[in-house]
Amino acid sequence: MIDGDTMLLSELIGKQLRDEDGRALGRVVEVRTKDSRVEALICGRWGLLQRLANFRTGSRVAWSQVRRIEGDTIICACDKQSARRGSRAARSPKQRS
Repeated sequence: MIDGDTMLLSELIGKQLRDEDGRALGRVVEVRTKDSRVEALICGRWGLLQRLANFRTGSRVAWSQVRRIEGDTIICACDKQSARRGSRAARSPKQRS
């Protein structure tokens, strides 16, 4: 971290993402931004595929669901199923069929 309130986006890559009960959701492989604000974290194996091949699969956790960052772990207010649902909602209609 740069200071108490500032973090580089690159510092989020590779951090373990967990729900509030401690269950692992995967490692952050990509950070999505819009207008200089973090919008979502892409995580897990399918997230890596999304990053490398520009597919819209993988788990997506909205930044608004992040509760805190503790060392190498990001705690969020969602579980694995809702993270996956977030990724499905991001697919285009053509990709859903």
